[in-house]
Amino acid sequence: MTQRILVYPSIAHAFIGTYSVSEQFVAGPNAPSGLTDFFGESYQVELALLPNDDTGTKLVITNSDGFDIYFLPNTELTINEDGSLWFDDGNDPPNPVVALFRILDVESSSYNWMNGDLRATGQLGNFGTYRFILTKM
Repeated sequence: MTQRILVYPSIAHAFIGTYSVSEQFVAGPNAPSGLTDFFGESYQVELALLPNDDTGTKLVITNSDGFDIYFLPNTELTINEDGSLWFDDGNDPPNPVVALFRILDVESSSYNWMNGDLRATGQLGNFGTYRFILTKM
């Protein structure tokens, strides 16, 4: 039996790459629709290591060329050792603005090494409980 072991220099290093964005309201009057249903937009983002981060836990999120804006430019994402995520777009940390629409009041967040996804769920104004999933491509 052969085992492959990956050693990353930082916790954030494993999450560098391009991500599709799936999103939807999971409760409330707008469920199960998402912002893509209402606005007809498509979202994709890039995650890169935050320059000069000595902690090895921070990434910067940028919107992929040719796609609509999902996160504000240069949103910082921290991968916490407890399995949660922290967003800072300069507005209301840890609650990011999504799709230039509203601040998502993050109630829970997580990441998964095995399937390369990052998730956040919370209240999106008075529109309902909303979840997005970033899935590595």
